[in-house]
Amino acid sequence: MWFKLTFFALLFFFANEGFSLGPWWHKPGQFNVADFGNALLWIFVLFSPALARKRKEVFNPISALVIFYILFATFQIILAKSNYGQSLFDGLIGIRHQFYYLSFFAFLLLFDRVETIEKLLNLLVIMGIILVLLGVINYFGPKILYHRLVFAEKIRSGITRAYIPGMAIVTLAALWSFIEWIHGKKITLTLPATIFLLAGHLLRQSRMRFVGLISVMALNLTFKKRWKPLLLLLLLSVGSFYLLEVKMQERIITNIFSTAYTDVVKKKGTMKPRLDQMRIDFEEFKKHPLFGSGLAAIRWTTEGGGSRLQILMKDLSYRSDLGYTHWIKFYGITGLIWLFLFFFFQGYYGLKVLRNTSGTAKLLAVFSTSYLLFVVVSFFTLNHLMFPWGITTVCLNAAIIVKLYWMLYRPETTEL
Repeated sequence: MWFKLTFFALLFFFANEGFSLGPWWHKPGQFNVADFGNALLWIFVLFSPALARKRKEVFNPISALVIFYILFATFQIILAKSNYGQSLFDGLIGIRHQFYYLSFFAFLLLFDRVETIEKLLNLLVIMGIILVLLGVINYFGPKILYHRLVFAEKIRSGITRAYIPGMAIVTLAALWSFIEWIHGKKITLTLPATIFLLAGHLLRQSRMRFVGLISVMALNLTFKKRWKPLLLLLLLSVGSFYLLEVKMQERIITNIFSTAYTDVVKKKGTMKPRLDQMRIDFEEFKKHPLFGSGLAAIRWTTEGGGSRLQILMKDLSYRSDLGYTHWIKFYGITGLIWLFLFFFFQGYYGLKVLRNTSGTAKLLAVFSTSYLLFVVVSFFTLNHLMFPWGITTVCLNAAIIVKLYWMLYRPETTEL
C-alpha cells in the first residue's frame, strides 16, 4: 500500500512541476521536472508485473480510447513536419507530455480494492490542504514559490490574484471532502477541509473552476435533498469568507461574478483575448477539419522569438485558457468524436455503478461522476486534457470509474 501511495504522490508531484517549490523545476527549452513523470510512467508500463496479472481489466472501451489518443497525438508529429516543417525530434518533444495518459493504466492496475482508491483520495486531500497553505504563505508572507504567475499575476476584484500550485489537486480534493461530508463520513474532518479548500479557490479567483465546483456541489445536495447541509455550508462559507473580505477591504465573492459579467458583456479582461483565440481556433479547424494540422506537436521554445512567423506560430499553437475550441483546432472532427466517446463511456459506466452498488463503492461512484461533470462543464476554459496537471486527475477519475465497473461485473477477480 505504501509503495502505491508513494508512486501516486511522486506522479502528481512531477505532473505539477514540483508544485513550483524551486526555481529549477521548469526552465523552458532546458529542463522540466514533469519529464520525470513521463519516465516513471514508461517504466511502470514496460516493466510492471501487474500488466500480466490484470491484463483482462485493460480490455475496455476507455483503455482503447486512451491508446488511440496516444497514437493520434504521436501522428501529429508527422503532420507538424508536413505542414510546418518542424523536425520529428522537436515534434516528439512537443507532444511528450501527452504520454501522461499512460497514468490511466497505472491507476487502473494499481487499484486492487476500493480501500486503495479511498486512501489515495484522502492523500490528495492532505496534499490539497498543504498546497493552499503554501499559496497563502506565498501571498501574505515571503515568496516561497517560483512561478511566472507569482510575480506577474493580474489584479482581479481589486487585489492581486493569489498563486496556488496544483489547483487541479485542490479542486479534486475539495469535491472528495464534500462528497464524504454530505454522506456523513468523518464530518469533523471533512467539513472544515471542504470549507478550507473552497476558500483556496476564492483566493485563487479562478472563476470557471470555482463556479464549476460550486455548481456540482449544489447539484449533489439537490439530488440528495439535503437542504440542511446546503444551508449549513452556505452559512459557514459566507461567515468564513466574510472575514477574508473585511481583511481585504474587497468583496471577493461578488466580484468573482461581477468581473465575469464585465468581461463577457464589455469584452474586457480575459474575454477579449479568449475571443481572439476562439476565432483563430475555428479558422484553423476549417483549414484542417478531419485530423488537425499538427499544431499540437509544435514545440514552443523552437518557435520563440520576435519575427512575424514565430509570433504567428506561437498564437496558433497556444493551448491555455480554452478547452473545447483548442481541442477541435488541434485534433479536428476525429478529436471531437474521441472526446464525446471518452466522456460518454465514463458517464455510462458511472451511472451503472451508481445504480447497482452501495457503501464505499457507491460513494466513490458519486464522486467520480461528479468530477466528470465538473470537467465537462469547466473544459470550456480549463484545458484539462492537454497538460500533465489535468491529464493525471482526469485519468485518475476515469480509472476509478472503470475499476468500479469492473469490480461490479467481474467480482471473481477483484474485491469491492
